[in-house]
Amino acid sequence: MIKQILEKDFMLKSADTLKRSMAHTIENSEKSTEIKQLLIDAEIETNDLREAEAELQKSIERETQRSSHKEDNASYFARDAVMSLAQSALQEFCETKKPGEIVQKTDEKRGVGNNG
Repeated sequence: MIKQILEKDFMLKSADTLKRSMAHTIENSEKSTEIKQLLIDAEIETNDLREAEAELQKSIERETQRSSHKEDNASYFARDAVMSLAQSALQEFCETKKPGEIVQKTDEKRGVGNNG
């Protein structure tokens, strides 16, 4: 898994990027034959995408308002179900589409209270 997935700020920015991508897809779903075909192939209705975009926005707002804990600096695991799904999807994307960016081994210790 790439290190950034375990950082709250990175996940919030990534979720916002995903939300904007969904909005772009919705906006262009009638104009672009490629997008239209992609949605048909995936059996996704535009309304489903709108609902997912709205839920992701609510999730971003909830996680943004949630105060950070000391543990978030070591490893961030979303407490919000939608954000957790986005985090898992991003991890899967990185493992399948960007395997060169995956941290294989690190000397860093991941834990609360570890200073090095």
